[in-house]
Amino acid sequence: MKHFFPLLTLAAALALPACHRADPANPAPGAADVRFDGFKNRFIANLWQYQPDFAASQGFHKYDSLLLVPDAAQRAREAQFYQLAQDTLATFFPESLGPNNQVDFRMLDNQLRSARWYADTLREWQWNPAAYNLGATVGDLLNGRHYPLARRLRTIGGKLALAPAYYAAARANLTDPTREHAALAVLQNQGGLAVLSGPFADSLRRAALPAAEKQQLTQHLAAAQQAVRGYLAFLQTDVLKRPALRNYRIGAALFDRKFAFDIQSRFSAAEVYRRAEAHKAELLHDMGRRAARLFPKYCAGQPVPADTLVLIRQVIDQLTRK
Repeated sequence: MKHFFPLLTLAAALALPACHRADPANPAPGAADVRFDGFKNRFIANLWQYQPDFAASQGFHKYDSLLLVPDAAQRAREAQFYQLAQDTLATFFPESLGPNNQVDFRMLDNQLRSARWYADTLREWQWNPAAYNLGATVGDLLNGRHYPLARRLRTIGGKLALAPAYYAAARANLTDPTREHAALAVLQNQGGLAVLSGPFADSLRRAALPAAEKQQLTQHLAAAQQAVRGYLAFLQTDVLKRPALRNYRIGAALFDRKFAFDIQSRFSAAEVYRRAEAHKAELLHDMGRRAARLFPKYCAGQPVPADTLVLIRQVIDQLTRK
């Protein structure tokens, strides 16, 4: 399951050169920092294999042809990868690392725990049909300019070859879907089918590829189109026809945990909301005072509204006309 928000922050931070090496005012890194830098680099290098779409979005195209079939075997491989990384991370003591690596340690720890929580507890792969959309990936690669068209088509062909298995796994996973996500998945995959039938098919026809290779890609395309149509039929004639489906709301407990992993704030979601409400009240109070002072000038002759929000709106309306 994709959850790129914390991953984006992690990858961007760990991809930067270690600051303690670039600053001559800092002492040379100790043995723990050197070992930790090696672990970080290996982790990111291996992480791309488990997040090929995210890697491509960050400009790393080594694994563009990979399509991870989201079945139990793939989830087991990912669990093993993250557990091994978590076990390795546990061999480091943050106190023995430099300041920059202490930050990286916390980010890695959050990412590894987050990945397991998403897969094992939130389990979005069981209830979110919109998580499965091959067309979006194809469109991104097709519109890219990182490689010549022929190479991009070959890369996409690697993904299309696994489309039947990909959508079969999606259907098997969705034991408790929500109506809202199913409806969204229909729209997304209809768009994905349009990408396959239109831009990709057109690009394939005009590409300078050997006839045999073009024929194979055409076969992969036909199989992928059929897989998408089958998934759409599953959603439209099965899932969306069911009288009762899971509530799309994940509930306060899961949301609070998700918020903690994604935002990594010292404040809870409830505290952030409370502070936002308090700040909103402060702003409205200040705007009300200013509006009351400006009302006689810009709304002369009109009765002063008793409702502060109406007062503010009337003044702003008049100001926008000036």
